[in-house]
Amino acid sequence: MTASLKHALESHRGSTHKSQSSPRQIRGINQLKSKMSALQEEYEKRLLQRQQAIASLIVTLDLAHIDDQLLIGGLLFLRDKITTQDPLVEGWRNAGDRFLRWKKSKNPLSFIPDAAPQKANRTPQKQLESGGK
Repeated sequence: MTASLKHALESHRGSTHKSQSSPRQIRGINQLKSKMSALQEEYEKRLLQRQQAIASLIVTLDLAHIDDQLLIGGLLFLRDKITTQDPLVEGWRNAGDRFLRWKKSKNPLSFIPDAAPQKANRTPQKQLESGGK
């Protein structure tokens, strides 16, 4: 057996045995676990904020009185249109963008946390009024 092959074999055997972690490695692992836990908590916090913002939006748009089947059906329709990249979605995005800009100008502390401005693709007002695309 050549020396390099013997060394590689010994290295491989050594790597298959359970090695002890140094205090530094353990500290690093614990820091990673702590960061992962903090990130999970932050994710859950933001998810709850998002859910609250959606509920607030339903109330703001005066949709809370609509029955559940209709709301669910509308959301399923919306999901389908987004998934299939239907051209209607761009119009919906533009309307939402205008609403959020209006809402933010009326109340800087809008009900939607950390709302990032969307790219504006404006349709001329005359075209909107005539129902054009």
